[in-house]
Amino acid sequence: MKRTMTVVLVAFVALSLTACDGLDRLLQVNMFSPFAGISASAIEEATPAELVEMSGSDSFYDKLAEEPTLKDSVLVTIKAAMDDPTTPPADYQELAVLAASIELQTSPAGELVNNVGDIINGLKTGTTPALDMLITSIIPESVWPEDEALN
Repeated sequence: MKRTMTVVLVAFVALSLTACDGLDRLLQVNMFSPFAGISASAIEEATPAELVEMSGSDSFYDKLAEEPTLKDSVLVTIKAAMDDPTTPPADYQELAVLAASIELQTSPAGELVNNVGDIINGLKTGTTPALDMLITSIIPESVWPEDEALN
């Protein structure tokens, strides 16, 4: 019995030290990530560098989409930092990308870009929708007038 436990223990340690994708995925799960959203007050008080860092979270864009005045305030902060002549070129570029990402992620434009990407992937895999469904699959539902049915 002692020998069996030793073999099992050695096998477990050896397995945990190898590059096992399944174990890596299991250990990388963060159960608390849904509760780690960014608050509106934190976004409002953030510096341009902090905004760039916050943009890695999906809750950042969700919060900006929910509150248009907050989005406008963030874009003003970004514009002021971009207009500052002392802003380094690398920071300027990051802020420009952030401003574009905010516009894409908080409007139907982001959905449109994702839909076009899905169609391009469909061309690669051969699962492109029929030609008559192409336009309706590209344009987001939020852009269509309420009285028009999507088919």
